[in-house]
Amino acid sequence: KLHRAGYNVKPHGHGQIFDILLNEHIRCEVRTAKMILHTGKYKYYNMQKIKPECFDILFMVFITPRGTIFKWTESKYVTKYIQEYNCKRGKEGYTIRFDSTCDNPNIAYDDHISNFMKFYPNSCVATT
Repeated sequence: KLHRAGYNVKPHGHGQIFDILLNEHIRCEVRTAKMILHTGKYKYYNMQKIKPECFDILFMVFITPRGTIFKWTESKYVTKYIQEYNCKRGKEGYTIRFDSTCDNPNIAYDDHISNFMKFYPNSCVATT
């Protein structure tokens, strides 16, 4: 969708510290999570291997029984969440848990790619 909107999208992928470079300067990481059923009744999603120092934008993709849900956030909000909740870093990064509705009220994120395009228009200048 970003490519169709005119963004310069360069995949970086395997072995790199981030997944996509947008417009030559916005480092983006893409993480996916599938629902985890714990003890047969508690459902949640874990976004794993989060390294906020390696990206500017985190695109989060949730694979749910009803389809795919997309959210995005900035590294500053991930860092704030990690600091406020004393998250422990594993050897491959942090894990952020979301509930069965793909929500975590303690971290700032957005549910719409159109809002990303407003904050980071194709002119490459953030409007926030």
